[in-house]
Amino acid sequence: MNNFFSKPFPFIEKRRYRILASIIFSVFILIFLEIFQPFGMSEIEKNKSLFIAGYSIINFSVMISGFFLLPCIFKRFFDYDNWTIGRTFVFTIYHFIIMVLLNWIYNSTVGLGIIQQKSLFYFLFSTIAVGITPTFILFLLMEKYLTKTNERFAADITDNIYKINKNNEETRICILSRNKNENIEIDLNDFLCLKAEGNYLIVYYRHDEIVKSKIIRNSITSIEEQLNKFSKVKRCHRSFLVNLNNVVKVDGNARNLSLHISKLEFTIPVSRDFPKEMIRDFST
Repeated sequence: MNNFFSKPFPFIEKRRYRILASIIFSVFILIFLEIFQPFGMSEIEKNKSLFIAGYSIINFSVMISGFFLLPCIFKRFFDYDNWTIGRTFVFTIYHFIIMVLLNWIYNSTVGLGIIQQKSLFYFLFSTIAVGITPTFILFLLMEKYLTKTNERFAADITDNIYKINKNNEETRICILSRNKNENIEIDLNDFLCLKAEGNYLIVYYRHDEIVKSKIIRNSITSIEEQLNKFSKVKRCHRSFLVNLNNVVKVDGNARNLSLHISKLEFTIPVSRDFPKEMIRDFST
């Protein structure tokens, strides 16, 4: 079970998708309550739809605050590059609990004299009993689907890597530092990747077939602009610029793809915003 909860899982990072997810969820709740009318809602005689809409508004507000406020408060927990099923589950349980509490308060105040009163425990038990099982199953199915999709894509790319001749044209490049004595002049084919670390960059390159690294002071955006004329040098992640010609293998999981470079001890993550077609192109 622990292995399942530690599996990678994507978090909704784009603002419009977070808003869309919140709207879809609140609309689903509205339709569910209108159809099944639990908690004695069927006995309401006046303004039933308006009263039910109050629950939907509460749930929308909780979703929006969870998506936009919590990541600002708990920055360490909301590490999107290391987001897992377990963190998604905790995030979901938080929403369940807050929604139950606010819905119960709404039911006990606005609904006083309108709808049959229920205890907080009843609200909690009913909500979790109805929602926790399908939520768990949804996580499981999504994780398996996303993992298989990315693994299949990664396997296809890896197979193609060994069937092609990489560009071995010798081209000298100079990776500029804000401190001129730190400039790195190497052959393009020897450039592996660079990683952003605050105000510094760690440049990884080959020298006499040995992987070396050097820290320079510059921004990844600046280096990206310097090397943008080279079609195989791409910024695949907010913190990584990579030479796709040196990729030897591609892995995939539910969250993203990872690039392997020979003799490099770590893998390079690929942002979900990075066009997969670009990775496919470099291996064809």
